[in-house]
Amino acid sequence: MFRAIKSDSPTGFFRNPNNPNRRLQDGDKLPLLCAACEQRFGEAEREFETNVFSAFHKTDRDHFSYGPWLHYFMTSLAWRTLILDLPGLEADAANPRAAVADMAAAAETMRQYLLGASNLARCLRNHAVAWTKGLSGSAELAAAGPNVIIRRSVFDYSILHRLHGYSGIIHNLGGFMCFLIVKGKPRDTWNQTKVNPAGGRIRQPQRVSSWLMGDLLSHIVESAQKQGAMSEAQRGKVSEAMRKNPSAPALRFRELDKRFVVSE
Repeated sequence: MFRAIKSDSPTGFFRNPNNPNRRLQDGDKLPLLCAACEQRFGEAEREFETNVFSAFHKTDRDHFSYGPWLHYFMTSLAWRTLILDLPGLEADAANPRAAVADMAAAAETMRQYLLGASNLARCLRNHAVAWTKGLSGSAELAAAGPNVIIRRSVFDYSILHRLHGYSGIIHNLGGFMCFLIVKGKPRDTWNQTKVNPAGGRIRQPQRVSSWLMGDLLSHIVESAQKQGAMSEAQRGKVSEAMRKNPSAPALRFRELDKRFVVSE
């Protein structure tokens, strides 16, 4: 993901919004898997890159056929994020114990499924949203420049609702959004987004009304606000890079944001 984002960037770098004055060449790396599981996960990752992400990133394609590998790939992402986040969730006394227990149980279900217990696939609710372009939204979202941030970032986190215990794991892969719902909100709607463990098609139009999507978009707004702390010197370097590379593919997202319409 990071290589793809860098390859069509006018600057050849990317930035972490928490430290916008530092240019980065790669994403975070953490030792996590044994060689056998690296191989196991790698097979599904290659299928996703070849059959989904490459065309999505390069041509904004938003419809795909997929096999069982997509559900497996998305679950592997969710498991990796959740097991890294669980210690912090458990340590935070403000988090409801029942909700934390739900998350821990989900991590174990994922682990067993990823090691071959395919009968558990039905317990894992994965949804995929292909964000190729946003045309309208709130004033806050419009000010954030959502198309640039969503299509030019990779991030993940686990989340739980402290009042009602809803929970899930969120990933943004340069605009290809992955959601694994642990405990869903009953009134949420997910149309044309469900990833079938047996394979299927991602079709448009997709429609989502969910607190999880709302939190992801709030995360985008917060990231944009943090990027506002970039120094004038660094802003100058970015502007100069864009001036020298006016045909960089990534700049199309800036043009989309200029046409973003504020809606009620």
